Amino acid sequence: MYLRFWSAACSSGEEPYSLAMLLRYLLIDIDDWDIFLMATDINQNILNRAREGIYSRWSFRNDPIIPTDLYFSKILDNQVKLDDIIRNMVRFEKVNLVRDTSFSHGFGPSSLDLVLCRNVLMYFSQDKSHEVVTHLVNSLRIGGYLIVSPQEIGIIQGQDTRIVHEGSVFLHERVIPGAGAGRKDSSCSSPGKDVTSEFSLSSETIDAEDIEDFGYDDKSHEDIFKNWTKPEINLPGADIQEDENKEINQQIIEDRPNEAIQIINNSETDNFLQEIMEMEGAIRSYAGNGEYEKALGWSDRLIAIDVLNPRPYLLKAAVFDEQGLYEHSLQLLRQSLYASHDYLPAHLAIAGIYSKTGKPDLARHHYKLAIGILETKDEDIILEETEGIPAQKMKDMINQLLEG
Repeated sequence: MYLRFWSAACSSGEEPYSLAMLLRYLLIDIDDWDIFLMATDINQNILNRAREGIYSRWSFRNDPIIPTDLYFSKILDNQVKLDDIIRNMVRFEKVNLVRDTSFSHGFGPSSLDLVLCRNVLMYFSQDKSHEVVTHLVNSLRIGGYLIVSPQEIGIIQGQDTRIVHEGSVFLHERVIPGAGAGRKDSSCSSPGKDVTSEFSLSSETIDAEDIEDFGYDDKSHEDIFKNWTKPEINLPGADIQEDENKEINQQIIEDRPNEAIQIINNSETDNFLQEIMEMEGAIRSYAGNGEYEKALGWSDRLIAIDVLNPRPYLLKAAVFDEQGLYEHSLQLLRQSLYASHDYLPAHLAIAGIYSKTGKPDLARHHYKLAIGILETKDEDIILEETEGIPAQKMKDMINQLLEG
């Protein structure tokens, strides 16, 4: 018995490794199976990092549906390493999805059972996305499945596939050429979750300039991170070292970021979230004073603390935006979306840039994505980075922009 998988545009490996863990957890007789799990990306540096299998706590911000402590070992206070038994299941290769359409995985055409290609096609032109999808579909056996993100379902049209509804997941099943595409609801049982997104480590960033080319409720996994505070994107304040924090805030308010940074550098606090908040304030203050190089430098330091957090990319993008460097800003915002594809502020910022640079169709695309995100929220919830505006009010404002 065999299974063949391809994780296209895999970034730093969270998706294929999640699939490998799921297979090992579900298949009791996995050693009797011939499993091929290929993961590709255009960025060699990210692939090298993926092979190492080292991740920070941000990768576990969503509760896994299987006990992940079975497959990780703690190596630092904020890092774990994936066991070799999982790492060795995945083969990483450098592949350009647009240019390498003749890429072969070694099993010949039309031989794969499942292809995952999520949150990538939306960044291609219509022609390029069609070419990539055709190649992905042709790599599947008849009856094999292609999974893309919900925002990309409409891109898959006319490539001898039909939509299969499995719980909350939509799959594109390859059918016999000429049999006709369509939609069917599967009678198969479903876990009720998008396994590849709810269980998985969350995807890390890739360079945006490359994009154009390129229910188990066990909590035992928390033992690995029992001394950690699980971070939220909307960072809360810390109540330690109150006098020092007040002094830092005062320096920022008075537009004296150099003094604030000096206090941060000399601080002995071990509060991770508090340090991030202080650095964010200093970055904004530097940018407000026109000291863009310093703002960018500290943005890079903030990104380095946790490359899987979408928020620092947003801050750095704002610095570029203020200088009118819109392409640089868009690159950072796309990286933010690769860290968290439903990060609302990034979609709004991208839409804003496209609006003021004369690209209304692209702006509308991201405004609609933002509305889709807001529709999953309670109407009265106050979202981060929206200046206290409730979800319903924000959705109404975006709809007005679309109507205008």
